[in-house]
Amino acid sequence: MLIKEIMAEDESFADDCDVGVFVDWDGVLSFGAETRNEIDIVVMKDFIPVFISCKNGEVYKEALYELDTLARRYGGKYARKIMFASYVSSDEDKKEYIKLRAADMGIMLVDGIEKMTREEFKEKLKRILK
Repeated sequence: MLIKEIMAEDESFADDCDVGVFVDWDGVLSFGAETRNEIDIVVMKDFIPVFISCKNGEVYKEALYELDTLARRYGGKYARKIMFASYVSSDEDKKEYIKLRAADMGIMLVDGIEKMTREEFKEKLKRILK
């Protein structure tokens, strides 16, 4: 909602934004079981796709791999990857591991968003996506 709000205030902020985007791995419509994933938010900015994953619980390394895989397959080498998390882990070693793993994978991990006011989060989005 905040990204769309920023886009309404500043048309040059992003070209497009969609929420709850499902990707179908084989591209074939079928009525049976399919291999597909959801990405929480996709933003197009200056022809560069930004894949955003939002986590409201403990972050596991599998979430990082899922975001990385989707961004690589559907966004190519220029895709940006961001993960917003309200909470990474209560275990400090695990938290540090997740942060390092995200950095190694080129994923910007933004944690502690639950502590931000709406305006603080909005300003953070502007800085991150500029």
